[in-house]
Amino acid sequence: MSQLLTLREVEGRVCLKRSSIYRAMRATPRGFPLPIKIGPKTVRWIAGEIDDWLASRPRATGELGGQAERKPGTGRSLGILRAVADGAGRRPNASSQDSRPNRNGSRISASSPKAG
Repeated sequence: MSQLLTLREVEGRVCLKRSSIYRAMRATPRGFPLPIKIGPKTVRWIAGEIDDWLASRPRATGELGGQAERKPGTGRSLGILRAVADGAGRRPNASSQDSRPNRNGSRISASSPKAG
């Protein structure tokens, strides 16, 4: 008989959290493998079914043929690191903004005093 896995073991094996696992089980008829009930409040997943599901998942591909350019020893994409170094994604100072939207979508001036 195949090994039975707890939810925590399944989470570790598929790198998903509980809510994502249960969402995947509801997603499609052939979605994530369903657990078996072994007690009134206890379920387990069959390891072989989890492994088969993982093997059936499509491989990720990228613009570089599936290989992203990485900074050695970090796991971070060089494109992201270059963008940060160039200042991309940095928010401008509030004083340099003419106006910004508030919560309801209207615009408020950065130089005008707050209405009390």
